[in-house]
Amino acid sequence: MNAMEPLVIIGSNECPTIIMDKGKGLFEIHGQSLPEEAISFYSPVIDWLETYASDPNPQTVLSVQLDYCNSSSTKALADLFEVLEEIAGKGHPVEIIWHYMEDDDDMLDMGKELEEIIKVPFTFKVMKPN
Repeated sequence: MNAMEPLVIIGSNECPTIIMDKGKGLFEIHGQSLPEEAISFYSPVIDWLETYASDPNPQTVLSVQLDYCNSSSTKALADLFEVLEEIAGKGHPVEIIWHYMEDDDDMLDMGKELEEIIKVPFTFKVMKPN
């Protein structure tokens, strides 16, 4: 099987930058997530991950650093994380690193809520304002 093409979505004011690069072992979502159609925005990412799940790296670490996330994006992220849960269920280590600003309780709470429903280890990292 050929190496999977990386998926790179350049973010905007409404949409996060997303990098899924199996070859480099780089998996990132960062920026703001408030697309009008969150499910359609995240669909290609979920599809890419489902393909990746058939032959994942020995370990997968997803770094999530969102400044803001609307409720439909939260649902889409949960769907995306479920694919990671599937990978973990097949015996491949998976970790989600959830970055949040020191004073942003909303983003911390959202990460904690997702951690409760997704059976994948989360690591919470506090970012300090510059």
